Amino acid sequence: MLGLPKVIAKFNPIQISVMKSVSIIKHFYEKLTKEFRYRCNYRELKVSDLIILACMLTRIDLYESSESHFHQMLVASGIVIPERSRYNRRCCQLKGAEKLIRLWMLNEFVH
Repeated sequence: MLGLPKVIAKFNPIQISVMKSVSIIKHFYEKLTKEFRYRCNYRELKVSDLIILACMLTRIDLYESSESHFHQMLVASGIVIPERSRYNRRCCQLKGAEKLIRLWMLNEFVH
């Protein structure tokens, strides 16, 4: 056992930023209505809304203007997301939730 190499997981900055965003918005995502979170066919989604929202916040945090370039960065960093067109469609569907979460975050963190 002592002679075996140790495997230490190394996360890149994008993965760290996405994980940080998930931990921040998880509480606010659970406050959304059940009709939104458990909408039709939600069990068939490959990637949860929480991950997509975290990726959207990471894009804002990194000041990335190009959606296609950011999608390529996410795929290259090993984050499991849908193909680019479906990812963009899901982002557009989640814009309302993103605005609502942003308002809740402003009310809680800014005094």
